[in-house]
Amino acid sequence: MDNKKKKSGIQIFFDCAQLIIALFIPLAIIAYTVMQNNTEISIAQENRKQDLKIADERHEQEIILSTDEQEEAALVRYFDSLGKLLEKDMKLMNRTSIARFKTLTALAQLKSKRKGYLIRALIENKLITMNPGENLIIDLSLADLTGLDLSTNMLVKKEITCVNFNQTTLINASFRGLTLTGITFAQSILINSDFSSSSATSLAKSSWYKVKISYTSFFKADMTDINFIDSECHYCQFNQTQLKGANFRNSSLDGSDFSQANITYQQLIVARSLQNVILPNGTIFQSI
Repeated sequence: MDNKKKKSGIQIFFDCAQLIIALFIPLAIIAYTVMQNNTEISIAQENRKQDLKIADERHEQEIILSTDEQEEAALVRYFDSLGKLLEKDMKLMNRTSIARFKTLTALAQLKSKRKGYLIRALIENKLITMNPGENLIIDLSLADLTGLDLSTNMLVKKEITCVNFNQTTLINASFRGLTLTGITFAQSILINSDFSSSSATSLAKSSWYKVKISYTSFFKADMTDINFIDSECHYCQFNQTQLKGANFRNSSLDGSDFSQANITYQQLIVARSLQNVILPNGTIFQSI
């Protein structure tokens, strides 16, 4: 009787085991299939992402190339049309403002590098130079010169004489290391620009009348006898700058740094506002 019970128990155990195995195998197959499908889906999705990334990068490169080609074409068209105008009559250019319109249009289409080429060409051909008793051939007023780089590596000559940048916008512009004789920036807007000197940037006798400047460096520059009357010059760097004879009458110089600059206290106190200005001796200006 006991043997029969044992055999019956063993039989039941084997039957249960077979049932479990019979159920487990399909479940295992299903689980494996699901996992395999998920893996394949993940791989497909990752491949899709890579394909989309490559396509986006290729599209961006095509846009960059297209934009670059458009800029180059715009610059070539400008020089062609300017050359034709010069061949006809330089005085006519001034009277009709055709050259000014074409210049402003071209500048609006160009980025920093080609903008520098265009301005350099105008300077070297004296088309934006102020001549006594004559009007400007090309008036740059209202031009957006953002990103303009005329530092020493951009020009054949290191000296720019009597060039008119009045009423222009110069953001992130560089005139580093240049001699700017008789240049004028009257009523212009300059932000985060660089007139600092690694050797001898000269801005002597330049005009900054009613200019609005902020976060711009004049470190070690020669600014002898400059005109800063009625200007706003905020958070600018005049460290070790030569400012003998500079006129800051009625200007706002808030936050600017004149530490170790060659300027007298009398020159500074004629300014309209000197809040948080660092004086040549390194102290902060205290109003009386």
